[in-house]
Amino acid sequence: MPNQQTLVRGPFMGVVSDLRSPEGPNNDFDDLVNFFVRKGVVMTRPRLNPFTSDAALAQQVTAIGSFKDANSNWHTYKLQDSQNAPTIRSSASFLRPGGPPYNWDPLSMPSLPTGSMDPPTNRYQTATIQSQVYFCNGGYPVMYLDGSNAVQIAGDVPGTAKFITVNANHLIIAATFEPAIGNAGATNFPRRVRWSGVNNPQEWITTTDFTAGSNDLLDVPDDITGLNTLGRNTYIWRTNGISVMSPTGQGLSPFFFENYSVSEDGIGNVFPYCLATYGNQCMFVARDDVYLFDGTSFTSTTGVSTSQVGGSNRRRIFNDLALASISPAPWAKIIPNWTLGFDMLCYVLSMIRLDGTVITWIYTFDDGQWTRFSSSSGLPTAVNSLVSIA
Repeated sequence: MPNQQTLVRGPFMGVVSDLRSPEGPNNDFDDLVNFFVRKGVVMTRPRLNPFTSDAALAQQVTAIGSFKDANSNWHTYKLQDSQNAPTIRSSASFLRPGGPPYNWDPLSMPSLPTGSMDPPTNRYQTATIQSQVYFCNGGYPVMYLDGSNAVQIAGDVPGTAKFITVNANHLIIAATFEPAIGNAGATNFPRRVRWSGVNNPQEWITTTDFTAGSNDLLDVPDDITGLNTLGRNTYIWRTNGISVMSPTGQGLSPFFFENYSVSEDGIGNVFPYCLATYGNQCMFVARDDVYLFDGTSFTSTTGVSTSQVGGSNRRRIFNDLALASISPAPWAKIIPNWTLGFDMLCYVLSMIRLDGTVITWIYTFDDGQWTRFSSSSGLPTAVNSLVSIA
């Protein structure tokens, strides 16, 4: 029988790799690399700007962003994790105005005790409050950028943390080491949540400021794997569930805690650095799906049939995650746009498999479709929408 041509017209779908059949739609793709599907139209992805790691120092960029300081000056920063800790320390830099080429001015790091380290499998997490960017990675003490040429330690913070967010004018950290690694008696508290004084991210000691405090989630069986704020509530993500801290407006007890899904089969965040937040919604990877969460309900993004949002990619995405390296660990970010003409909200899920294959899955919120990116430079280590500095 001679070959026959089939005319395929849009609107197109993204990648639909599971449960395909001859009767299925013919406007989807088994695979789609380096293309977006937007409003049913297939379009190439934009060029990505490289913010290179420093191979000589065995460092890689794990966080980039922009913020406006107290003097209304914009700064674009990058945070680099050391991959050879504790011999090589991490670093922070500000983007020098002008470019390309892109030049960075290094910031001086605070003096830390001998033995301080930042685990190479952890990524820097950031939160902005009072025109300052606070960050942590589970190794160094919680620190911040204020627009000066030096990185500062966050006041009398008793240690470090893996996760960080802001709610009701408190800076909140979770999964802490107290005191920080490198200090005598450093102890891991994988289920501890701690918050600063109200309107004062430099004060963490309750005897000095009664609005500061901490809480240990002792009645749940799993550890904290993420932290974010949606609307008025802060969500404490665990492997198999979620705990919620809600502001009370009372200085002595500023937050009320309530645990959900304390059983082993509850929905939780399995990959710590794949939880990503933008506005009042977030996405995360659970044991059974990649979910979109708005603070009240969960929506599947991988689907179980081609009629559901996002097509059906669950098997393929989870196969990649099952084969992913733990160092560097899989990570994700939600960005509002890529560049001019590409103003689309996207969830970027990136990993490197044990066989060296780089996988980056992209979910577009407008169309609810998944596609994939590739990079000749290897694994993307950070992505964000940045403010242009003249």
